[in-house]
Amino acid sequence: MFKNAFVLSLCAMIFFSCVKDKPVVIKENADFFTGESGKVFVLNEGNFGSGNGSVTLYEPVSGAITEDIYYQQNQQIAGDVVQSMEKINGFYFLVVNNSGKIVCLNKGFKIQNVLSGLVSPRYILQTAPDRALVSDLYANKIILINPNNMQIVQQIPFGGWAERMIKYQDKVFITNMKKNYLFVMNIPQYQITDSILIHKGSSSLAIDRYNKLWVLCNGDIMQNIPGGLFKINLQTLQVEWSTIFTSGHPSHLCINVTSDTLMFLHNNGIWRMPVTSSVTPSNEWIHQGNKNFYAMGVNPSSGNIYVADAKDYIQKSDIYIYRPNGSLLGTFKAGIISGNFFFD
Repeated sequence: MFKNAFVLSLCAMIFFSCVKDKPVVIKENADFFTGESGKVFVLNEGNFGSGNGSVTLYEPVSGAITEDIYYQQNQQIAGDVVQSMEKINGFYFLVVNNSGKIVCLNKGFKIQNVLSGLVSPRYILQTAPDRALVSDLYANKIILINPNNMQIVQQIPFGGWAERMIKYQDKVFITNMKKNYLFVMNIPQYQITDSILIHKGSSSLAIDRYNKLWVLCNGDIMQNIPGGLFKINLQTLQVEWSTIFTSGHPSHLCINVTSDTLMFLHNNGIWRMPVTSSVTPSNEWIHQGNKNFYAMGVNPSSGNIYVADAKDYIQKSDIYIYRPNGSLLGTFKAGIISGNFFFD
């Protein structure tokens, strides 16, 4: 979704001073309880070039919301375009796209180490206790790092925009936003060994209960190419089913906790589709109305669906929480352009 907001973010920059004020840390309690355990981190991209990315922490058990947990714990801003986060060996790894860095944080969210000087990192995926892959927008390569010491181990050539990745057995499947292929990497050799012809703009992935890989493609906004959805056999690497949408650019493919139902953002809201279906739904499951649904995630502990309303890309986002049946549970405020969720 970074690309969708890029132009509007650039326009929004004129409203921001070159002098960046310290963010105000707000801690409050939500007026609802989800019944979930653990923590929910909302990753707020901020406006491109403005350095106002942040992380909002929501604690479902108490209802506590911390607006910028990164700043509160470290007395410094997270950086420019907070993209994604994963937990590796008990530490959080925060990927900050336009700042070209990955920050290792302890369980208290305090900085332990930083890998800087990257081109434009997007996502990180652990493949072994001492290995993790980092995708990149502009580098034309995938970086292999040792997360224990934050050192680069290997740089693997990869033409185009490497986006999300998913591991299955001894393979990693890598989406490419600029090409019509899904790429296959073997481990532990860390070599690209195969490619699967799909569609332009592959961006998000999920594995269902039958061990089928689903790939959602955005298409191409600039060339007016609509998105598509593909089901791939993980053993044969063959496409078993596919569809190209008549219009629109779907994103943020998710799967429910029983791994039998897909969900994704498309046109006017959230679409839902059983993995056994041979046809796509005819309309949205949850209508967004006057909201601007920008990101979505499913909490694996409860199945609750978290959706970010990025509004006009200048105001703070609203986070909507829906029960697995689609009924609204509650809402709270996060930072500017909430673009991803991490459930711990």
